[in-house]
Amino acid sequence: MNGKNAGQVDDTAPCRRVHRDRPALCLRAAELALIRAHACAAYPRECCGVLTRTRCGAPARAHRCDNLQQQLHDEDPGRHPRDARAAYWIDPQQLYDIIMVSASVGNSLAGFYHSHVDSEARFSSMDQRGAMVLGPEPDYPDAVHLVLSVHGASASGSGPAVTGQRCYAWDPQAREFVPAPLVIVA
Repeated sequence: MNGKNAGQVDDTAPCRRVHRDRPALCLRAAELALIRAHACAAYPRECCGVLTRTRCGAPARAHRCDNLQQQLHDEDPGRHPRDARAAYWIDPQQLYDIIMVSASVGNSLAGFYHSHVDSEARFSSMDQRGAMVLGPEPDYPDAVHLVLSVHGASASGSGPAVTGQRCYAWDPQAREFVPAPLVIVA
């Protein structure tokens, strides 16, 4: 250990080790808890947010975003047939602001998160279309997508709960989104 790093603990080592093999998302346990709470609070609508990091391999930070899907559906159901129970649309101004502020302090986009309501934590064909708005490649090809499954009240009367989560990343060789590791650090 050199003098510059003396006494500092590198808590990103597990993230970097996995990231070298393929795209991965690294989150602190507390950050994942905040994302899961956001998903439960948004139920019965999908939640959504942006993930940023200070450097490649560092744990990501979550930024809650407004899901505009219900508003878009209410204004034009022909153009936006799905409501916020079945889709999300990140507020474009929030997305822009998060990316610009992050870049201004040397941070980068790590990915996105959203929930699926009473459904599995899988990257759906709708999710894939949403990630590829500008063409046949993802708009953010290095972004990892965290999908959470949230189910409503149980027979015991408890509120919504996250029942699963899974990450997906773009595989340029397969030309599709494939499962990606989620690394949780203390």
